[in-house]
Amino acid sequence: MKPFRFASAVALLAFAVSPARAQLDSRDLAALQGITSQLPGRSSDELKSSSPLLSERMHEHGVPAVSITYFQDGQIRWARAFGEVKAGSRVPADVSTLFQAASLSKTVTAAGALQAIDRGQLSLDENLAKWLKRWNIAFPAGRGPVTLRQLLSHTGGASVSGYPGYAAGEPVPTLAQSLAGVPPAITPPVAIVAAPGGQFSYSGGGYSIVQRLLDQTLQGAFKQGIAKGVLRPAGMI
Repeated sequence: MKPFRFASAVALLAFAVSPARAQLDSRDLAALQGITSQLPGRSSDELKSSSPLLSERMHEHGVPAVSITYFQDGQIRWARAFGEVKAGSRVPADVSTLFQAASLSKTVTAAGALQAIDRGQLSLDENLAKWLKRWNIAFPAGRGPVTLRQLLSHTGGASVSGYPGYAAGEPVPTLAQSLAGVPPAITPPVAIVAAPGGQFSYSGGGYSIVQRLLDQTLQGAFKQGIAKGVLRPAGMI
């Protein structure tokens, strides 16, 4: 297996899932077919699949563990985990194993932003300079204003495609340090480096700008606002 990268690269996060392994009926097995395969430490009776697709992709991308949750009619039907909690550890992952949320958090952030728009606290299409109070977007010469719609859709021309993450025990930067690109941040400053609205360019940095915007907009700041408005109503906490 290649060196460890992100366990969350192809993982789905499962919230409020019991570690108990439920029995799979024919519909569950049909959903599982084609994405699972025989992995070390897993019996063929448990996996009920001969497809090599998942194990091949895990090996190809250096992903030691994957967690899959299957929803039907808004309810969790089953959850399964495959691989090891850490490459070479021989400790099997299970459905209570924690994964980096990574870019799955973008969907939650976008939901919080749209709620703020519904309440009239923000606008999708006005210049963000009107709303941002504690951080100035860096605009190179000739670049125009950027809107919330553009940042949410990765068309705002923002820099910093993604964040590699920080290992357990390492210092983690504040949002301000991350935006400014100063230690302990390990990524460059976030700026608008292409014409907003010009073309799609995936940007985690753009969503960091959205986080800064929501941090000053949501009641109780970003963490509390997202918990109250998105996570708790969805039954995720």
